[in-house]
Formats: sequence, C-alpha cells, structure tokens
Amino acid sequence: MGKIGIDQDTTVVIYDAGNDMFAPRAWWLLHHLGHEKTYVLDGGLARWVEEGNELTTQITQSMPKDFKPQFRCDETVDIDRLKEKLEKNKAILIDSRSKERYLGNEEPLYKKSWPYSRSKALFLEGCS
Repeated sequence: MGKIGIDQDTTVVIYDAGNDMFAPRAWWLLHHLGHEKTYVLDGGLARWVEEGNELTTQITQSMPKDFKPQFRCDETVDIDRLKEKLEKNKAILIDSRSKERYLGNEEPLYKKSWPYSRSKALFLEGCS
C-alpha cells in the first residue's frame, strides 16, 4: 500500500467498472489491513461518468508512504471454527451473491454454482 502512496491517513475511494463486485473486495482488503478511511464509490465508474465527472488516461505518480498494517484477525474465521459454530447453531452463514448466482441460474466466474445447504440468502440492492 505504501508503494502506491497509501498510509493510514490517506482517504481511499475504490470503484470498479463492471459488476460492482471487485470494489467491495478491495475495500475489505484495506479494512482487514486496518485502514479506516476506505470507501466504495456508490454507482461505480458508470455513475461517475453518467454524472459528467472527468476521466483521464494519465497515470498519476504517488509519493511512497509508510503503511503499517494492523490486521483485524478477530473479523475472520477459519473453516473448522465456522463448521463447529454452525453445528451448534451459534452462527449464521450468509450468501450475499445475486439471486441468480445463489440459485445456480447464472455463474460468471466459476464452472458451477450452488448454495451451501446451511447458508441463508441475502439479496442486496445497493445504497441508493
């Protein structure tokens, strides 16, 4: 992170240009590394352009900074602990994929898609 000019005081806004799946993954990575000022651009690149905001093909140069990760290990769980909690009804596993992917009707990334039998579906529409 430091090599691209990010430290704990840098505000980072993440967007993607496709299905709005990759920006949240990048947000999670920075969040997991302890970065507090990380946001996902609502509407992604498409809305940015639609609202008349500028784009450039220029690659900006950033000054390297010192990024010191502070891992949030208490916000992840390993598979064995998850299975144990599910068996004791001490946890709920939420599948946040789209309804089409959850039901196995559409899978753009993998050869096959199906829901884990103990997961609950949560179909989200977005913030706006």
